[in-house]
Parts: sequence; structure tokens; C-alpha cells
Amino acid sequence: MGRERKFVLSSMAVASIFVLSSAGGCGSGEDDEHLGKSAQALGGDGGDGGSISTQLPAVADTYVEKDTPQSNYGGLTVLSVQASGNHRTLVRFDSSAIAKLVDGTTTVKVTISSNGNNWGQSGKPISIHRVKKAWTELGATWKCAIDTNTTNTTRDCSDATQWEMDSTDDSSGESAFVQTPTATATITNNESGVVTFDVTSDVALWRSGAAPNYGFLIKKVDEGPAGRIEFASRETSTPPLLVGPCNDATAMASAMPPTAARPKAALPTLRPTPVPTRVVRRRRACRAARA
Repeated sequence: MGRERKFVLSSMAVASIFVLSSAGGCGSGEDDEHLGKSAQALGGDGGDGGSISTQLPAVADTYVEKDTPQSNYGGLTVLSVQASGNHRTLVRFDSSAIAKLVDGTTTVKVTISSNGNNWGQSGKPISIHRVKKAWTELGATWKCAIDTNTTNTTRDCSDATQWEMDSTDDSSGESAFVQTPTATATITNNESGVVTFDVTSDVALWRSGAAPNYGFLIKKVDEGPAGRIEFASRETSTPPLLVGPCNDATAMASAMPPTAARPKAALPTLRPTPVPTRVVRRRRACRAARA
């Protein structure tokens, strides 16, 4: 007989499977702006006690350009940051999903789709900033946070729906973003892969209610010298991600079925081993001789 192999899943392992496949928990959130998708979390072991590392894809992203101040690029597959034309990228993540994050390092990750390789010998920095006004993916332009008609060359916004990308005054009500960078990253020639920004401080403000979540802006620190980089937008398979720790206790409790409701493992069906015909005949002959 062959050896019987037994595989035992601990209750914690089973719980982990339920947590990571649960539709609820850390990553469930509001629908994104125009694709009708829900923000979802991709779970993994964060190694931080009872938390898991959660990846929240962007629910809105676009870029704005000074040279064409009334244009909107919310439907494109790229997010542009460059000196020529002063391209700046906007990205936002789901507020209800962010509220489920817990204390710990939180980062924004963007994937490079194209590099202009014009960053000089030692590279140049780009920066990420907290946005101060509400904007929409299909309405954001250089002049407007929400432009009601991006097909013309006029500024179709006012008051709460307009902003000044050129403003350097944080006290101004029309300033689009906080001037002091939340974090920076240096881009070099031939660089590829993922660029990461530590945005823990901004996410903490959103979670505490000290500031509203209007997302982030990414730009060159010095927009004078050359430098062009493009990131994959959420219209691709590698969207911008907000990565942070999430307390999985609630998700685990709701995902795990009650003990009484768990189905019992089915026992294997036992079938009798067939006896060869010649053995049967031999046994019959022996019984006849004894009789």
C-alpha cells in the first residue's frame, strides 16, 4: 500500500485565505469616477502584528498642462510630469478605504511607462504635494479644478471650482496644492519600474479629519531644466497605488463562517477490493474437498 499523505490547514491559515479573498474589509470603497469600478485592496502579510499591507488603486487621475490650460487628459493611459509645458500629475484615492487604514508607513507608488532620459548626469527630483481643492478626473485643467466644458478655450469655472496652479501662497484660497513637498524622489536617465513616495503624514491628516482628501499632485521640483517622465494611469493594468497597513481583525471576523456552519470534509467512498477469479475457484475447490 502506498503511504497516505495528510495536509492540515491551521485555523489561522484558513482565516488568512478568507481575509484576502473577502469582498469587504480594508479595500472596499466607493466607485471610481467614470469607469464604474470599485476600489479594491490586494492583501499581503504586512508583518505588523494584526495588520496586512493593503494596496488601494487610484479612483481618479489626470495631468494638467500650462501650455494648454483648458485641456483635460483624464481619459489617457499616461500621467505626464515634465518641464516643457509644465506638466503636473493629479491622483486621488478612495476616502472610505483610507479611513480603514491604521497607523504605519503609507506610500504612493507610480509605475514608469516612459522616460525622456533627459535628467542630466545625476538626475533631478520630482515631488508629491497634498492637493487643497476638490477636483474631478474629467474636469481638472491648469485653470480649473472642475471645468464644465473642456472642449473650448475658455475658463468654465469659478470660486470653489477654480484654482491657481501658479500660486505659491499657501494662504490663498485659490492655491491648488500645499507648496511644501510631502516627499521627493530623484529620477535618473534610463530609470524604469516603480517610483515610491512616503505620504504617511498626509494620510494621517485625512484619517484624523484634520484635512479633506483631495489627493496628490506630482511635479518637478525645479520646472526650469529639462526632464520628462510618464507614469501609467489607472486606465492601465498598473495604476497608481496607495499602499498602507490595514487592521484585518474586522475583515477576518466577518469573513470567517461560524464553526457550526463550516462544511465537514467528505469521507472517501470505500470500495471492496475485487478478488481474482482463479482465487475464487481455488477456494470453492477446497471447501468441496473438506465436505
